[in-house]
Amino acid sequence: MNIFILDKDPELCAQYHCDKHVLKQIPDIAKILCTVMRESGIPYGYTSSNKNHPCVKWAQTADGNFMWLRELGLELCREYSYRYGKSGGSKHASEHIILDSYPKNLGDKNHRAKVREPVGMTPPVQCVPAHFKCNDPVKAYRDYYLTEKADILAYTKRNVPGWVVEMGMGEHK
Repeated sequence: MNIFILDKDPELCAQYHCDKHVLKQIPDIAKILCTVMRESGIPYGYTSSNKNHPCVKWAQTADGNFMWLRELGLELCREYSYRYGKSGGSKHASEHIILDSYPKNLGDKNHRAKVREPVGMTPPVQCVPAHFKCNDPVKAYRDYYLTEKADILAYTKRNVPGWVVEMGMGEHK
C-alpha cells in the first residue's frame, strides 16, 4: 500500500502513474478511504484494512488529506477509463466506492466537491526508503519511481512524463 505523490495536482498525479499503478492504486485508495471512514464510525464500503499503515494515518489526519486522496482516486478512475476503457465508458469496479466516500466532518452534502488545494492538508507521508525522503514529497516519490519502479514505467495512450523522459526511461504504448 502506498500513495505515489507524483504531482501536487491530483489530475497530473494520476496521469503520471504508470499503467501498473493506475490499475493497482484505485482499489488501494478505495481501501484507505473506507478504512478512514470505518475508523471514524461510518460503516462504509470495504472492511478496514491496514488501519495503522502510515498512508491510512495520513488520510485520517485532516479532511484536506482525505479529500485530496479521494480526488486522486477519482482521477485515477478517469485515467483507467482513458487508458483501458471501451466505447461506452468502462469504469473501474472501485469507482463508486471512491465517489461516495467522504470524511466524517464534511458530511454527505459536501463530499462531491472537487478539491484541488484542500484546506487543512498536511504534508503527504513518504512511504519510501530513507535515502529518498526529503522536504519535497513530489521529488521523493519521483526519485523513488525512477529508481525502484524503472522496470514497469509503461504508459498506454499517454505520453511518458517529461521528468521520466529526462532520465531516458519509460515506454509509450
